[in-house]
Amino acid sequence: MTSFTLTDLPGCQVGRTTFETVPYLCNYPQAFIVSPGFPNFNPADIIGSKSTYLITTLPGTYVDVEFDFFDIPSSGIVRCRVGFLVARDGMSLTDDEIGTPLCNDNPPIGPLQSSRNQLHIDFGLDPLLGGGGFAARYVGRYFQPRRSVIPSSDSCNNEWYYFHQHCYRFFQSNEQVKLVDVGGSILLNFSAIWVCPESIY
Repeated sequence: MTSFTLTDLPGCQVGRTTFETVPYLCNYPQAFIVSPGFPNFNPADIIGSKSTYLITTLPGTYVDVEFDFFDIPSSGIVRCRVGFLVARDGMSLTDDEIGTPLCNDNPPIGPLQSSRNQLHIDFGLDPLLGGGGFAARYVGRYFQPRRSVIPSSDSCNNEWYYFHQHCYRFFQSNEQVKLVDVGGSILLNFSAIWVCPESIY
């Protein structure tokens, strides 16, 4: 008996059988992406076999891509040059590559992750070697705060006051503060100042 699970996710360009010169635009918060023709791949369809995927998730997120299937053979002196998958941290060819080009000689280990809500993927197959292509899922994940502390007045030390996720302290100072302007400088004397350290989370 065969068991299976259902996943309620949209597919970006899933079902296309030919490679396209126009980039695939994937604007879902999360979705499946697959190589053209997957899973019923026909080697006759891969002449000029290159596809580009432009992924955009919600603002304030980064793109996390995990592969469910990966079969991109490559050959030649330079690894992953003819059969390849290249991810870039952004939307253009001038953006930085994420890691190194991927193929069967250098398969993905763990997810691909961008530093923003956009990811550019170039994919190609060697017409002589074929290959099954790839199937992956991407999701836009929200960045997490540096510390898992719920900001509150209890987070501040004694004699410090909590205000807008910061701790402040009031103290006396006789130091002069110099403000430089275009026409000269101004000396100010403060008898008291507020001090704001790093955010408490």
